[in-house]
Amino acid sequence: MTAFCEMLERIALDAAAAIIEVYDAGPEVCYKEDQSPVTEADERRQ
Repeated sequence: MTAFCEMLERIALDAAAAIIEVYDAGPEVCYKEDQSPVTEADERRQ
């Protein structure tokens, strides 16, 4: 496996772990002033 492929695999696995962590915690939705939802996943991305 090339170094580039290994890097992409690590990124994908890290993203999957973050998604699973948020999913397992259950939904917690906050709302912005315009009443559009902001999820914990969105906040982590910032």
